[in-house]
Amino acid sequence: MPRPQIEFIQSQALPWKRGLYGGARPDVRSKILSIDRQVGDSSVLIKYPKGWRRSSKEYLTADEEIFVLEGSIRIAGIDYGKQCYGYLPAGYERQRASSRNGAIVLTFFSATPEAVAGKAARGFYDKRGLVKFLNTRDMPWGGMADGGELDPQINAGSGVKSLRVDPDTDDWTFLYAAMAQTHPDGWRGKLESHTVVEEMYQLGGDLAGDRGIMRPGAYFWRPPGINHGPYGSESGSLGFFRTQGGMLFNDWSRNKVPFKYNPRYRPKLPKDLKKYAREVRPGGTSY
Repeated sequence: MPRPQIEFIQSQALPWKRGLYGGARPDVRSKILSIDRQVGDSSVLIKYPKGWRRSSKEYLTADEEIFVLEGSIRIAGIDYGKQCYGYLPAGYERQRASSRNGAIVLTFFSATPEAVAGKAARGFYDKRGLVKFLNTRDMPWGGMADGGELDPQINAGSGVKSLRVDPDTDDWTFLYAAMAQTHPDGWRGKLESHTVVEEMYQLGGDLAGDRGIMRPGAYFWRPPGINHGPYGSESGSLGFFRTQGGMLFNDWSRNKVPFKYNPRYRPKLPKDLKKYAREVRPGGTSY
């Protein structure tokens, strides 16, 4: 079934499980943040142990999108360190892969990931989707993926680093940062909604909204058409965002609604995640 609304769960509350669903990497640990059990697409945290290695040529049957949270991982001769990004389409050849000192990697699969030895058959690999490597720390803060300006109704002290736009669907992956704000209405004081799926993993700072205060490690998956907000942050906020179903645009409510910088935690979670619903305090790890 399609992924349900998850808004929001702190990933620290989820247990690490041995291996990765689909069986491609039995020697790692993982946390599934959200998954479509029918199609197999997912959002996952993967913990690679010190000394992890793949020494033979292989490819995955699913697209793999990665953002390194801690440590580093080497794939097909490229070193992905902290805050480095890549989008490796299904069939992308990996001659070798390893992690010398271990890594925590935020990972997204387009289907159940299965590892296949050797080289993919002709036509299976679509290189148009490849984003081989980005060091996001070296990228400037800018506006929308098409070069346009951010919605003027969003906090003026915000910026985007656009990481990828799908060549067929316009699905968008980006980093979004916002400066601290102490205005009584937060950033805008209005509800917003989108015509696309929006998901986010909180990387830094805090983000207060209608479901509580999201701190590093907070994750949400929001289907289209769901009103949310308003939002504000007393320390600034940094998040990793993805859309499904196209580019992200904002539909604002006409009137303002009440906003608090200290909202209570009231998550909207599927039954299997409710037992993991808990707040976290500032500090500590985000996974």
